[in-house]
Amino acid sequence: RVHLSRDWATGNHYRFVFERGIVVWRANHASGLSVQLAGAPSAVHGALFTRESEPPLRAAPQPLETNGQCFTLQLRNVVAAVAGSEPLGVPGAEGLAALRLVERCYATRALVDQPWLTPAEAGRAHEISATLSPAA
Repeated sequence: RVHLSRDWATGNHYRFVFERGIVVWRANHASGLSVQLAGAPSAVHGALFTRESEPPLRAAPQPLETNGQCFTLQLRNVVAAVAGSEPLGVPGAEGLAALRLVERCYATRALVDQPWLTPAEAGRAHEISATLSPAA
């Protein structure tokens, strides 16, 4: 199942629960990562950096903290690829495949059972879902 954040309010983060810990990665915070080991009283929050062993960087490695920074790097890559100075990071066919997947998800979405909602909230969710259905 794929749940898209545009369909309802979410925490806007990826949460991976493992046998011995939890990893949380917040959307639009490309470098932030939290790790909590099972049984630990607190979590560790760290920043991801570009590896030093990659091709020479134009500037010192910096955390990519915003969605805008990531978008800018993608645009720079496209411009450099057009100029022939570096390979394209993500081919257009891959971007198109991702777009088609998102569109297919929207076209086939269905309201999932949410037993934590009150009857009034569930009724409102069904009303909203009906207005978002592909047939509407």
